Amino acid sequence: MRVQPFIPQLYAWEQGTSREAFEKTIEAYDARLIRLLFGHFQWFMGWSLLSSILSFLLLFQTEGWLWYFFLMHFSWGGINFLLALILRNHTGHSRFKKGNLARRFRIQWHIENMFWLNIGLDTCYILAGCLLWSISYHQGQSHPSLFYGFGLAIVLQGVFLFSIDFLSRWRIYKNGQNLFHVLHGEGGKEM
Repeated sequence: MRVQPFIPQLYAWEQGTSREAFEKTIEAYDARLIRLLFGHFQWFMGWSLLSSILSFLLLFQTEGWLWYFFLMHFSWGGINFLLALILRNHTGHSRFKKGNLARRFRIQWHIENMFWLNIGLDTCYILAGCLLWSISYHQGQSHPSLFYGFGLAIVLQGVFLFSIDFLSRWRIYKNGQNLFHVLHGEGGKEM
């Protein structure tokens, strides 16, 4: 791989780092970023498939609020599956191996912001699920089991998605910080 020229290469030169060592640092960053994004994709896809398949099987064996829970869980599993496919196409591997360091840092910034957006949406899912769940306890509610089951399913989906999005965002942020520290001669840590 040939790293295109950019100002941070001056840091490597000023600190006596060879071009080969500098390029290996960039290659390691790229490899970790792709590995982290693919790991997030695997968790997301696995969760969506597990949600869909288990909920579909249990949907026919339950009734009451559990039936609504599994119906909503099945629906979210399908939506998450489609979103995982879109995510996979959006984060194609070739996108990260092209360009100079400025482009890599723009991609890093874009990914971190997308995770913040997802974390905000996940929080909204949790709050919306809690709202539906609380509606089930109101007197005179004609379908309390529907609101209870739907609300609980949305809360569960939101909590899981919040967890994997937050953890993935943190790990990707640390990967970028590691590259920044290496470029500035402070050393980096193996992730």
